[in-house]
Amino acid sequence: MIAIGNNWGTLEEVKQNLTLLGRALGAEAKAGELTAELDRRAGAVAEKAGAATGRPSVAILSNQAGRPFINAADVLTSDLVKRAGGTLVAERIGLRTTAPVSAEQLIAAKPDAILLIDVTGKGRDSYRSLLDNPAVAELAAVREDRVKLLPARISYGVGGVHLADGLEEMAHWLHPESFR
Repeated sequence: MIAIGNNWGTLEEVKQNLTLLGRALGAEAKAGELTAELDRRAGAVAEKAGAATGRPSVAILSNQAGRPFINAADVLTSDLVKRAGGTLVAERIGLRTTAPVSAEQLIAAKPDAILLIDVTGKGRDSYRSLLDNPAVAELAAVREDRVKLLPARISYGVGGVHLADGLEEMAHWLHPESFR
């Protein structure tokens, strides 16, 4: 039995957990390779995103329990958004827990961009009730198609070593001028 004392809430915690699992499984070298690859790719994103102009505000939504949720600022995807050069709507509005999101809440938040995390495999359709709301559709992020769908396998705690893929996709989306 392995006790993991953190919540996989940051890329650093993911690397710590991969190292712990590597030790427990007798695969320290492989765990070292994986964490080094995460470091390398995250470093490359940080270099380019750091040179980008502006940091768009991002609302992170996930499809769970049959409806869209807005993610709090202390989840792994939030760490990835910040590393990719975005700021968190959740921090700006003081959101402390991931919870169902209402059209009014999203409209009041006025995100520059909306990141949709597909946890259930149902894609963008699971967000239709929210995104097709006439008032939400008028948000600049929706109107100007600054909405990105990513699978949970590269952007949530289940992502493991594939989180670098999600981080790179987020950075390209938020700062295309820096990632040509």
